[in-house]
Amino acid sequence: MFTRLLSSFFAIQLLLPSIAFSMRDSTDITYVKPMDYRYLWYGEIKDKFDSLTVIYQIGEFRIHSSQGTSDRLLMQLSESQWRNENLPSSITEGSPVRGRDVLLENTIVTKPFIAPPHGAVSFYRMVAVEQKCTESGNSSYPVDPNADVPTTWREVQLSLQDAGILPDTSSFIVELVNLTDSSIATIDSVCIMPNPGNMLVATGGTDAVSTMFSVALPASAWGDSVYLRAVPYRWGSSPLGMTSAMIHSSFSMSTLYKGMPSTLSAPSRLINHPTFYDTLMHWILDDLIAYHESDSARICAPVLFESTSLPEPLMNVYLSYKQGRGYLNDYWACAEV
Repeated sequence: MFTRLLSSFFAIQLLLPSIAFSMRDSTDITYVKPMDYRYLWYGEIKDKFDSLTVIYQIGEFRIHSSQGTSDRLLMQLSESQWRNENLPSSITEGSPVRGRDVLLENTIVTKPFIAPPHGAVSFYRMVAVEQKCTESGNSSYPVDPNADVPTTWREVQLSLQDAGILPDTSSFIVELVNLTDSSIATIDSVCIMPNPGNMLVATGGTDAVSTMFSVALPASAWGDSVYLRAVPYRWGSSPLGMTSAMIHSSFSMSTLYKGMPSTLSAPSRLINHPTFYDTLMHWILDDLIAYHESDSARICAPVLFESTSLPEPLMNVYLSYKQGRGYLNDYWACAEV
């Protein structure tokens, strides 16, 4: 999804003076290095209706020990998901039966790990609603002046221009599945519910507005082999089911939500914000150059080895760094599923 968004902007944006790079930290990742490319996979569940879509995304899992160290936790990917990233063939259709979607409950799963004593797991999780455009342009705004309306940018992503058009409740939970004793514990939940007469949808569970979370691992799982999975539920009259997919991003999605303003002002990290787009391009160039300089004997090319997607001035800088490298161009031989 974001890969395609970036590709379109690559073609139309002009290179502008970049903003200060001090805003970047170690969690702002691009997909240049194979290890980062492999990490930037996200689970995405959609509940589609006639006039809107409820969207749930999750990824960027990390396991934290009581000693203060942390390790990335990768998503489990099938060969088909890996080779058909962001294509319709990678989408799994859910069940029309209301309640827990048993067809999707094992489509967004992490690799197994040993739960550290007194440890925690952190992750990116975002929920939003997206209303389809209508030809008429008519909108039934709330009549009540005291009705719920968005006051922040994240609340805009959780509101509908046409009030009361959300028919069903969509719920999403994260389960910790214990491979040692087969027990299951819920460590996160969020739901999107109808809110008739209001622009803002009703929400439940754990903080629908925030996008980064840290949860303590239950003591019952310490020392056991476990994994995490995202499971959707839905209730209501709609006959349509949900869909699930593993999607790949050009950069860490949590990057978009850092420094989110507490007002309705548009955040500076929107992907179509020209100065932030320029910053992203510089981040990618920085990572490309760092990749080249880190090990002259490396046989695996950067993911963007033959890319022409950078703006021309940055691409010229990149080309001067990659000359004479005897890289193996077969990326599949360099990165494991």
